Amino acid sequence: MSEDPNKIKITLDDLEDVQVPPSRPAMPQTGTTGPGTGGWGKVDGGEGSTTGQTGTASIFQKSWLYLGLAGFLGAFLAWALCEPFLDDDIPGGVASVVLFPLVITLISLGITLSELISERKLYALPVKLLVLLPTAAVIGCVISFVANILYAVGRAIQWDAMGDIDLMHPVTWIVRAVAWAIFGITGGVIYGISSKSGKKCIYGIIGGVTGAFLGGMLFDPISMLFEGAEVSRMLGIAILGTCTGVAIGLVESALKTRWLFVQEGPLAGKQFILYKEQTLFGNSPQCDIFLFKADDVQPQHAVIRTTGNEAILEALGPVSISGQPHHGGRHPLNNGDLVRISSYTFRYEEKRQS
Repeated sequence: MSEDPNKIKITLDDLEDVQVPPSRPAMPQTGTTGPGTGGWGKVDGGEGSTTGQTGTASIFQKSWLYLGLAGFLGAFLAWALCEPFLDDDIPGGVASVVLFPLVITLISLGITLSELISERKLYALPVKLLVLLPTAAVIGCVISFVANILYAVGRAIQWDAMGDIDLMHPVTWIVRAVAWAIFGITGGVIYGISSKSGKKCIYGIIGGVTGAFLGGMLFDPISMLFEGAEVSRMLGIAILGTCTGVAIGLVESALKTRWLFVQEGPLAGKQFILYKEQTLFGNSPQCDIFLFKADDVQPQHAVIRTTGNEAILEALGPVSISGQPHHGGRHPLNNGDLVRISSYTFRYEEKRQS
């Protein structure tokens, strides 16, 4: 058979002259698990993403929700402890004197406890209780005394101006709300003391005063809707605690300037506001951000220092910033940077200056 003249012939000499280009590493697939991911999943793009998209916390990790629930539970517990001993026909009893200081104390401790739970720092509860319980009790008694005086003065002024005390009149609601707003100071102070942060204390006071004022405004209208002092007292006190916690969470979120959103890891969905000039990461429970379930993390693994308009991350152990590995040195953080430490991924966010 004759050979086809159009057929391409390749000899061994031709194969020896072929050069194979170096292979490129495969790109990692988003959402897969592997070394360092911890299998926790991602909220959005991979580690190298620098889109600057703000992460959204899960509803259960939103501070206004768990602080509001904690405030409600603290206030309700105080009411439940005192209500059996209250007698509206005999005012001035021990229970009536103890009621509001106890409400303030348990709201404050509840708010602090909820923050410890959200950050997985229950180990610190005994020490916190030893410090905060007497502090909250003393401040609560002082604040309650001041609020009662303010309330009595407001009622006297209202009586002189109007000739009566009408529960349907908005002035009556405002007088109570102003007095109750003083109660909110305690929750904010204890909230700040628990974190050793002056800025957090200020935000807490603003939120506490706002929430307690709202609770005071709602107390009299609600009491008129229900028969019996017990129910109206329970609802009014519960609203005081709830509004105080919710307002503290909303105010600190509105006034924050720099924060970290946890995109991946055991704390996924949690937001850490950078209140301090120095925020320490590590697997030691004493760190500001406790990286538990991470054996490859050092007790003090990294620190973020905020000075002026800058946030600088100092890597004490292996850290990746937007896909670039670092071990040692200081590195400025930009809005949207992803900081990976072991199985944790944080998105750094900052409020843009106008």
